Amino acid sequence: MEANRRVHYFRSWTKVFMLLTVFMLFAIGGYGPAMANDEVQVQLAPRNPEFNDDITIRTKDTAMDTDANATGYIPSPVDMSHLIGQGMHDMHHRVVLPSSYDLRTTGKLTAVKNQGTCGSCWTFASYGSLESALMSAESNDFSENHLKDTHGFDWGICDGGNALISTAYLARWSGAVNESEDPYNASSNTSPADLTARKHIQEVLIVPGRAGSSDNDNIKQAVMTYGAMYTAYYHNNSYYSTAKYSYYYNGTSSSNHAVAIVGWDDNYDKSKFSTVPPGNGAFIVKNSWGTGWGESGYFYISYYDGKVGMSNFVFNNADSTSNYGRIYQYDPLGLTTSFGYRSTTGWFANIFTSAGSEQIGAVAFYSMAANSSYEIRIYKDAVSGPASGTLVTTQTGSIAYAGYHTINLTQPVALNNGQRFSVVIKLTTPGYYYPIPVEMPFSNYSSKATANTGESYISSNGSAWTDIASKYVNTNVCVKAFSKYSGSNPTPVPTPTPTPTPTPTPTPTPTPKPTSTPTPTPTPVTTYSLSGTLTSGTSAVRDATVTLKGTKSASTITDINGKYSFTDLPNGSYTVTPTKSNYAFSPASKTVALNGSNAKGVNFTAVALVPPAPTGIKATDGTYADKVVVSWTAEVRAASYDVYRANTPAGSRSKINKSAITTTSYSDTTATAGKVYYYWVVSVNSAGAGSYGSYDSGYRRK
Repeated sequence: MEANRRVHYFRSWTKVFMLLTVFMLFAIGGYGPAMANDEVQVQLAPRNPEFNDDITIRTKDTAMDTDANATGYIPSPVDMSHLIGQGMHDMHHRVVLPSSYDLRTTGKLTAVKNQGTCGSCWTFASYGSLESALMSAESNDFSENHLKDTHGFDWGICDGGNALISTAYLARWSGAVNESEDPYNASSNTSPADLTARKHIQEVLIVPGRAGSSDNDNIKQAVMTYGAMYTAYYHNNSYYSTAKYSYYYNGTSSSNHAVAIVGWDDNYDKSKFSTVPPGNGAFIVKNSWGTGWGESGYFYISYYDGKVGMSNFVFNNADSTSNYGRIYQYDPLGLTTSFGYRSTTGWFANIFTSAGSEQIGAVAFYSMAANSSYEIRIYKDAVSGPASGTLVTTQTGSIAYAGYHTINLTQPVALNNGQRFSVVIKLTTPGYYYPIPVEMPFSNYSSKATANTGESYISSNGSAWTDIASKYVNTNVCVKAFSKYSGSNPTPVPTPTPTPTPTPTPTPTPTPKPTSTPTPTPTPVTTYSLSGTLTSGTSAVRDATVTLKGTKSASTITDINGKYSFTDLPNGSYTVTPTKSNYAFSPASKTVALNGSNAKGVNFTAVALVPPAPTGIKATDGTYADKVVVSWTAEVRAASYDVYRANTPAGSRSKINKSAITTTSYSDTTATAGKVYYYWVVSVNSAGAGSYGSYDSGYRRK
């Protein structure tokens, strides 16, 4: 058996090598740009499908439910489905979970508030979490009004938001502002200028989404450890019991309302719901519709609800604003997507210029996987790139959970006024191939993002760096630095210059006044646009990179309709090249001449390429009495996987999963106890299924 397996592995790896060779030939032959500086092609993380749905159907009245209660949750483009079902096993102060728990009895909740007719639920859910987390030591009442009025994204103040928008607002030091300074008004559209933040957010944790109705331990641990937890669900009053204050929905509509989970009851009777779910159990939830709604503003959501507990955040740590005095950043809108190099490790950096004599004492960034590891490097006098100048400190560590994190430096870095410095991060996100956090403009979401070249850089290896804004317009990496002033940071007083002894001023000799010459009127520069669409069959190719080279160079990303455009282009010749992982484009590029008019319809067609088989196939050998667990290493070009089983290595293979597998493991519960089976895993995407790779044998214990 082992000899046959070695032969099979050799043949399989030969096939993989041939596939990789073909892929590289595609790249060299025009199906994608050559890799500059030995860099691997950068990949854009998958987009949250709920975000795609939302921006397609969003209208002005989507912030109201069917009974005119305001909702307002807008999904982020950040896809967090890779976290679903992951355990938070190392949670601080992990405790034994009781069958019921209610923060209302612990004194760790602030009062129920009322969002009125404004789609601002997300602000109340976010601050409901932060205020609760801080209540062990202090009581706070933060201004939801300031958060909704100054969020900075593409829509109106009452048209919605989400927890990542709240995180961006807090992380850029726009808040938290006290309620007394900007009281809530559902009808207001402006807030007082120059209000001072009363807290500096330090950390926001992402709690993995539930894998099913019984996957509730992460939420319970988060609530018991930190306090109220932000979450979202789909609300429609048809599924709400006004008599029992209970809610249960198990349909496919996207989430539309953000609330805070404050407890649970494993034995909450299923008969209390309008539609009876399969079993008992419910979360206790704090709403933002006033104390006259529900059970004094609270209600119960069934464990079997199909949407609750999928977008979860804990705003668990904020410090006094005396901790740091200045922030350096290029990402006021925060995380909108992630980049990667087909690896769980990526490098990213920002170059800043010091605004005073000070010490850099902390940095902050996002990590999108549990148990991430980082290395921080800070360089002084970083003039010719992020890793130039003098390396003055290096610090390593690990981060237990996904989210936004502030890392205090063990060796603060002293800077002079006007000194350039870089913050370089090497981040490894186990199981997630897009480790580089990015603020990028998306239509109908974050189109106000701006960036300049010379600010943010990315790399696959820490040696060859790419200026991200030179390839992706108005895009920066999400890295911040925080400083303490040296001393009290007084206003500098110039050293007096000795007054020279005056000398007589000679009488000037008059000179003839020249005849004035009219100043010529400059000829205005006229610019034009270039646009097109990428399609594959009848489908749009979204999230593809389109690069423009010529009189002006730029890069952009196709929207959900496969469309792209470049503006402000002077007359000249331009070459347009589309690229996307696992696609071949026809033609590979187009050259277009702009000569006094816009260029429209610069279109491309794409053919999807089937992905290679995943590697690292493993099947358990008698580990379980009720199943064989098959696992594998993720293939970044796969949308899903199928598992095949045979009785012998050369036997007939049968697919054993009934629905697409989107994780990297599968439990075969149909295996006969004591019988050895052989398992293959096939990668699948829109082009179809790839080839069989290596296999492994396994069996179920008798």
